[in-house]
Amino acid sequence: QAILQGASRAVTYFQLSETLANNGAALARLQQQGVKTLQFSDDVWDAFGAASAEVMDENMGDTIFADIRASFEESLANSASWINKSDGYYVQQRIRVLGG
Repeated sequence: QAILQGASRAVTYFQLSETLANNGAALARLQQQGVKTLQFSDDVWDAFGAASAEVMDENMGDTIFADIRASFEESLANSASWINKSDGYYVQQRIRVLGG
C-alpha cells in the first residue's frame, strides 16, 4: 500500500509540474494563432455549479459516494478561504511585481 501511495503521489506531482511548465507556452501558441481567451460569466459558472450539484445529488444513494462527497465538501469549506488568501494574493502580487 505504501508503494502505491508513493507512486500515486509521484505521478500527481509530475503531472502538476508538467501542467505548470507547459501551459504558459501552450497558451502563447494559441494566442499567436489568434485565439482569444475569455472568462465565463457568472451565469455560466452558476449553471456549472447547479448541474454539478444535480449530478452529485443523483448519486447520494451510494454510501461510498456520499461519504466522499461529504469529505470533499468539508475540505473545500475548510480550505477555500486559505487558498483564496494565499494562492490568489500571491499570484496577483507575483504578476504585479514580476509581470506576466
